[in-house]
Amino acid sequence: MNVKIVKKRYFFLVVFWAIFVSWVHGLGVPKFYCVSVETNVENNGNVKLRWDVPRNASNLIDTVGFKEYACYYSTDGVLFNEFQSGIVWDVGNCYFNLLDSHTVSKIWFYVEARSRGGQVYRSDTLATIEFTLSITNTAVAGLQWNPPVIPPLPSYSSRYDVYVKYPWSSDFTPLVGAISYYADTVSVCNNLIQYQIRLSNVSGVSCQNVSRVQSGVFSDKTPPKQPVLDSVSVNPVLQPQKRYTMLGWEASSSPDVYAYIIHVEDPVQLGGAIPLDTIYGRFNTSWVDSSTTASGALLRDPSIEVYNYTIAALDSCMNASTRTEYQATMMPEYTLDFCARQCALSWNPYKRMKNGLERYDIWYSTDGGMSWMLAGSTPSTYTAFTITNLQYNQQYLVVVRAVNSNGNITAAAAPVWFDFNVSDSENFVYINSVSVNDLSRIDINITTSGDTLPFSYLLLYRSEDTLSEHFYLLNTFSHVAGQQKYSYTDPDVSVQEKLYYYKAFLKNTCDMLVAESNIAHNIILRGIGQGDHKDELQWNASGAWENGTDQYFVFRKMQSNIDFEALDQVNPEPLILYYEDDVSDLSMHGSEFSYRVVAKTAPGRFSDGEESRSNDILIKQSPSSYIPTAFSPENEYNPVFLPVSSFVDLNHYTLHIYARTGELVFYTTDPNKGWNGTFREQKAPMGVYVYHLQYQQPDGTVYERSGTVTLVR
Repeated sequence: MNVKIVKKRYFFLVVFWAIFVSWVHGLGVPKFYCVSVETNVENNGNVKLRWDVPRNASNLIDTVGFKEYACYYSTDGVLFNEFQSGIVWDVGNCYFNLLDSHTVSKIWFYVEARSRGGQVYRSDTLATIEFTLSITNTAVAGLQWNPPVIPPLPSYSSRYDVYVKYPWSSDFTPLVGAISYYADTVSVCNNLIQYQIRLSNVSGVSCQNVSRVQSGVFSDKTPPKQPVLDSVSVNPVLQPQKRYTMLGWEASSSPDVYAYIIHVEDPVQLGGAIPLDTIYGRFNTSWVDSSTTASGALLRDPSIEVYNYTIAALDSCMNASTRTEYQATMMPEYTLDFCARQCALSWNPYKRMKNGLERYDIWYSTDGGMSWMLAGSTPSTYTAFTITNLQYNQQYLVVVRAVNSNGNITAAAAPVWFDFNVSDSENFVYINSVSVNDLSRIDINITTSGDTLPFSYLLLYRSEDTLSEHFYLLNTFSHVAGQQKYSYTDPDVSVQEKLYYYKAFLKNTCDMLVAESNIAHNIILRGIGQGDHKDELQWNASGAWENGTDQYFVFRKMQSNIDFEALDQVNPEPLILYYEDDVSDLSMHGSEFSYRVVAKTAPGRFSDGEESRSNDILIKQSPSSYIPTAFSPENEYNPVFLPVSSFVDLNHYTLHIYARTGELVFYTTDPNKGWNGTFREQKAPMGVYVYHLQYQQPDGTVYERSGTVTLVR
């Protein structure tokens, strides 16, 4: 054989084998990834297949020997029909335009690669994603689907994407990722909703397996989720007309909620509720009960009554949730103890607070709520607290706050407001007068504010000097409501010698002094009779009166008088006051002159002008007598025998006249009465008669004188 011929044959054989191998290895099984039912307007009903053209080891597309791709479909998964061929190698997709692809439950597909030499390479079979849509209670869409291929390709995503279309004019939007089932609770009232399932190929060719569209008419009858009522609180302000009840709650978790209905418990119908207001907006979660009456007063005043509130959520389809459990306002009561400086509080317990009630905090303010101070706390099981160390004459605003276990929710009770005043600034006690009575007692007259402002006790103190530590309690008066005037007679006094100082106090029921009087004292009058028949008087200034002493009035009583008579008045002077009384012309009225001084105060707030009387003093002038030796009843110049006496004591005076026989012819105890010369209504005979004169002198000794007198006719 010709060697050259053999070599040529061998060369062509090698080339043919190389071409053959290229044809074989240039083709291969297509990598079929996605079956997508299209929903756009242009391709509505088309099914799009997507695969990857086979590549060589260098990731290059081999074209040697490639003829075309062909696409096959089946509606039963057994009998397949070709529906498209002649697809060039660089396209990698085809379209199935069976008009009822949206209604056919499931369609199977595969892709075939054909060589020029007649070889055929068939891909895996993929089906459309088929899912069922079930409607439960007209408001829950149940979606269940099958995979495109079993087992799923390794390049597929681990989860399916559920898409929804609502309203009709919108696009499909992703709803959630799921494995093989999803239940969608819808929130439409009566509308068509469309669903679609998609599965993405995440490595290799980027594409999606897309199901056909399933739709249904849904009507939401499901009530929304109940909101959570956080707190029922009262605005802690001083103004009663602004003490509103305030509600706060957590929004309902149902996205279709568009309003909340506020209710208050019906006070008549047990378990009933009265709707008060509607709050629009899912995230509007607070409300203030500021309803008023026609007169402007709060319709529901939490300061005088406890109110129970509840809330229900309302969705866009007018479905209402169940109402929350009632939560009530807290209304404290209080008792003031002025003596212990305490306020005892008690209140109704706060119930059903979110996350549980941990404690109550008690806050107070003394400036109308501008700044608050914590008085203390109680555990959740105890609904009473006592605020101690209250300050007198302060205005208090007290608020009890319920605090939950997390410390992030509080509820304020209706505020408590009170004035902690021990006494009113107008409380007063005033000693109006201090007067000597009957030489041995002192009368004290007192005026208080008791007719308008109450007190418990009036205390009267006495001292013999002005030092406060020397005052001791003289008498206690229990106050009678409405009584203003009080008087007391001090019997244990020496009015001629000592000054007695008096002071009064008012006490409340806590045994606390609420008012203190002026210090008042008696007037001591002293005097002496001079040899020139003048009586000198001196006295101390009257007590400490509100507007001082207006005048001093000097009174005198002669021995011949029964009562004192006004003698003169003296303008007030500091400390020692003086008056001189000339009695030289009053010798016939006896030797004794009694005096007293009366101080009249100037009018003021507590007095219209009262009088304080001094002690009485007695001044005796020294007597003197001239006795004539003869008288003549028929003579107009000396018709009566009468010793001429000056300042003779009228109480101890006697004059006896005797005849020479010793018979008493005349007797008198009146220094101003003499013998007219008669005896037993007859003219006594001329002659000498004996007289005997006797009276008491200022020092208590007896003056006596005897002698004779001649009766001349």
